[in-house]
Amino acid sequence: MKKIIAKKILILGIILLFLTAGFIPNISSVKNVYEQNFEILNADSFYPFEEGWFYQKQITINHEMVNGDFTYFPVLIHIIDSDLSVKAQNDGDDIIFMDNLGYANKLSHEIEFFDDSSGELICWINVSSVSISEDTIFYMYYGNPICENQEEITDTWDSNYVLVQHLDEISGVHYDSSVYGNDGTCLNGTDQNAEGFIDGADAFDGTNDWINCGNNECFNLTEEMTLEAWVNRSGDGTGKYLGIVGRAKDTSGPGYNRYQLRYKHEDDVVHFFLGNDTNYTIVCSDNDLALGVWTHLVVTWDGTNMYMFVDGIQQSEVGLFTSFPDTTSADLEIGRYFTINYFAGLIDEVRVSNIYRDPNWITTEYNNQNNPSSFYTVGTENSYLQDWQYRKKITINPDLVEEDLENFPILIKTVDSDLASKAQDDGDDILFTDGSVYANKLSHEIEFFDGSSGELICWVKVESVSSVEDTIIYMYYGNPGCISQENPNSVWDNGFVMVQHLDETSGTHYDSTVYGNDGTCVNGTDQNAEGFIDGADGFDGTDDWIYSGNDDSLDITDEMTLEAWVNRSGDGLGRFLGIITRRGSGYNRYQIRYAPDDDVAQFFLGDSSSYTILNSDNDLSLDEWAHLAATWDGTNMKMFVNGIEQTNISSFTSSPNTHSADLEIGRYTEQNYFQGLIDEVRISNINRGSSWIITEFNNQNDPNNFVDIGPEEGGENLPPSAPEIDGPTQGRVGETYLYSFMSIDPEGSNVYYRVVWGDGEENDWFGPYESGKVVSVTKTWMSMGRFTMYAYAKDTEELESDYSTLVVNIPRNRVAKITFLQWFIEEFPLLSRILLDILK
Repeated sequence: MKKIIAKKILILGIILLFLTAGFIPNISSVKNVYEQNFEILNADSFYPFEEGWFYQKQITINHEMVNGDFTYFPVLIHIIDSDLSVKAQNDGDDIIFMDNLGYANKLSHEIEFFDDSSGELICWINVSSVSISEDTIFYMYYGNPICENQEEITDTWDSNYVLVQHLDEISGVHYDSSVYGNDGTCLNGTDQNAEGFIDGADAFDGTNDWINCGNNECFNLTEEMTLEAWVNRSGDGTGKYLGIVGRAKDTSGPGYNRYQLRYKHEDDVVHFFLGNDTNYTIVCSDNDLALGVWTHLVVTWDGTNMYMFVDGIQQSEVGLFTSFPDTTSADLEIGRYFTINYFAGLIDEVRVSNIYRDPNWITTEYNNQNNPSSFYTVGTENSYLQDWQYRKKITINPDLVEEDLENFPILIKTVDSDLASKAQDDGDDILFTDGSVYANKLSHEIEFFDGSSGELICWVKVESVSSVEDTIIYMYYGNPGCISQENPNSVWDNGFVMVQHLDETSGTHYDSTVYGNDGTCVNGTDQNAEGFIDGADGFDGTDDWIYSGNDDSLDITDEMTLEAWVNRSGDGLGRFLGIITRRGSGYNRYQIRYAPDDDVAQFFLGDSSSYTILNSDNDLSLDEWAHLAATWDGTNMKMFVNGIEQTNISSFTSSPNTHSADLEIGRYTEQNYFQGLIDEVRISNINRGSSWIITEFNNQNDPNNFVDIGPEEGGENLPPSAPEIDGPTQGRVGETYLYSFMSIDPEGSNVYYRVVWGDGEENDWFGPYESGKVVSVTKTWMSMGRFTMYAYAKDTEELESDYSTLVVNIPRNRVAKITFLQWFIEEFPLLSRILLDILK
């Protein structure tokens, strides 16, 4: 028995160890993905459509609801918007607000609530200027899938707010949105999950629960103040003076030092209380607080006069208080006044300011918060792409993609008469998007464009390229008024430390990466040569070369990839003709070179005392272009010629120290000069791997076979997106299931749908439905099998979308459920055999 137990423990331990080793490393990779997101844009002025946002709506504040001219007024936006549901990030991180069109100033905002399923948004925006005499207009942007959270919560509230409590957290700490961080702690069972007037609220039982917001010195209000809250009274609570929001010194001591918004049920009135050591003033509301009704209360003091407002209406009583309350070290309390007075009911949106907020501000606040939909109107959606008249579908051939790759720069090389006649002369309006429903803009760099012929040579960064199915992107053009859509630096991931196209026919050769390792031609290099991709430099093999600086980004010590297209025209000068070289002292260098004595290309890595040389399998033929790539993963050195991995593999486990050395193209020291043409020089500080190198060659060697560019779409109309399909992928014969479809039309036209179920049945065109609306259809599967469902969409002008698919499995009797043991055996066959041997 002991042996059996020991055996089971051993098996369990092995399983846990194996699973832990398999899953835990994935955590860091997930973290890395999120760390690559865009940061908050804090620029004084920028154009969201140029920074990755795709959609915009105008928001217009009704000036008739505004009682004065204000600066930095926090406007409440409360909307339910299906466009936000389908196009904004799930958490609303990409939602931003701008004060104007085009290049404009970002408005700080705080999102109190966002539901991505419905598009409900509750948000506060600090509008820099609100007018009483004319409508105030600002703009909401969304549809940026990769940016970080754009909120600027504390900047939404001016520095005179010392407390802004939305009370929307359903448990734990209530966070202060002001810059002062006066967070609240709920005591004695306060119900934090109550329904508020704006969003969430706290419910107080009137017996002993309250919120402590601390005793920060910013609460020492001695010259002016404003206290605000939405309240909904449910009873008379405990005590005579039921605290709503206030700060009071210990009542057992002398004096009346406190400021307070409270309710006195014996008199059926709200109180505004201010007191010092010896005297106090109380201002009363005109009427009682009705039970079960939300009421907006505001009290304000200008250093002399005390006022109260109920639902935006100034109360008739005005008090006089010319001293100041000394509340130093006292706690700011919500829901009670000391230990014997507790409010019964709901409290929402508590604010404390250290200034006097005038009646016009207070009334405008009420107008906004009480009826937000009347305070402003939200316009129709504008798309970044709506000003582009034409597009073409580009399909990447998966047969030429060695394996799935991410952030891969593909070469588009075409001569297109449509571009000649409809794009801007300099190609500034050419842009690329992915194939998703929401059309994410892809970074691109135009190496060459001829507006007369339509010849385009362009690099496009595609986030995900598949080796098993077509990868779809789109090229848009035909916008005569836009600025350049290029973003060259972003095409090349941070692993690239130099990308030299060598297409400049004179002057500086500009590096396309963020590192700016530009090249200077020395001794008459011919910059006007014809290259393999576009232009190239011709080297006479005597003394000309390109100096690309000695930036620290070129200090590559752990991994690397060196690449170039070369066309040898002779044996040059010297024994080791440099193509790409960075040389330190001793053998410290990394290098691709040509050795004419041995008729081979070489990859050289060395440190201060040793080196490794890797040779190509064959010579570089004269007057023929060849793609050379050399990779090093920190140990293994590999060379590729025209996408073919060479048979020689060597190792180098040290590090080349090339700090401060010059990066040379076309030579190695003053004794070795390459003779021929060089194009497309790239250096990476990572090992690109064989699949990347092979796919690069396939793309660059034959770009017209690598991608297929479809016919022109548009002019007046573009087709809707391929429908998104959602629904069960397994089911039972005879049971009915619900499937939903959603397509977006670029012009906002209504959409029709067609569904081919794959079992011999179909739903012919039905609709129309609003663009972006989710449409549900029931389906009863009447036979067993594996069915591929096809969904199509078309607009009101009969222009059809691409199709999308969903595979559904209908087994014989019941939905197959894989057991843990089955999953374990399938995923870990080797370990399974070991465990079976142990069990024998």
